Amino acid sequence: EYLTVARESWNSERAELEETYTKQTDTLNEKLRDAKEEIGLLRRSNQPTILPVSSNLQAKFVKGVTEVDVTGTRSDDVAELRSKVAELEKEELEKRWVVKEMSRLELQALLMFMPSYIEYVSDSMNKRPTLLAKIVAACTVGYSNVNGNLKQDVIIMENIFYNCTPSLIYDLKGSNRNRLAEETEEVLLDTNYLNHIVTDPIYLRPHCKTFLREAVNCDTAFLAAQSIIDYSLLVGVCGDRLVVGIIDYIRKFTFDKKVEMIFKTNMIGSAGKMPTIVSPEMYRERFYNQIERYFPLVPDRWTGMGSDLQYNS
Repeated sequence: EYLTVARESWNSERAELEETYTKQTDTLNEKLRDAKEEIGLLRRSNQPTILPVSSNLQAKFVKGVTEVDVTGTRSDDVAELRSKVAELEKEELEKRWVVKEMSRLELQALLMFMPSYIEYVSDSMNKRPTLLAKIVAACTVGYSNVNGNLKQDVIIMENIFYNCTPSLIYDLKGSNRNRLAEETEEVLLDTNYLNHIVTDPIYLRPHCKTFLREAVNCDTAFLAAQSIIDYSLLVGVCGDRLVVGIIDYIRKFTFDKKVEMIFKTNMIGSAGKMPTIVSPEMYRERFYNQIERYFPLVPDRWTGMGSDLQYNS
């Protein structure tokens, strides 16, 4: 009788444990499905529009099952579920951010203007439009190989083509000198763009044109005040949508650049063309004017309305 009672008690406890395990496993599976659905919603909600490009500084990350109480659940199952969610998070991060190498001089320039940059970007979130591809981190990566210990300075920036696959990508600096790439290249340049818009021009509606004009004006004014040159407008053609952002804005107009500009201007000559290296103010003016020409306005029925009205003071 004692053995019978013990066996029944043991069977009862076993049934309760199995029921608890089943419930917790179902909860974990539900959390994993929610994580996958959240990633899917995140991808769909970040589809780029014509203009502007999203300027969010903070990324949304999936917490997954890392916060679930897994007491009493088999560790192998938990580890597998956590591993799957970690893979999803990694995939999402790799698409959202771009890692670029920096020289030591570029790192020094970045550190010098970073306080002003943070203030400008923070104000732009509420006060003014901006197209700057946001810098979220700057760091030094160390690694070892057969040649010894090596270090590389890198910056992490937002990927303006996140969840978007452009059919054409242009890197536009507003200059025609040495700005022609092979048509087979992944990224085309200014001269390629000018050749393409002869037959396939890209027009902007009034509200998009206004945003682009104001953003380029504000951003280039800030960069010129920080003595930054050689930045580009990265343009992606995604069907009937245009995704744009200003990139590579960490190069200072240093003393060697000034010497190079003076030498090329006075000694070599450019047959009436501006040299490739110019002062921040001249670079800004050229960049703004050319971007203004690159994307002409297509008027709508409201364009010009009220221009003939007169107001009495």
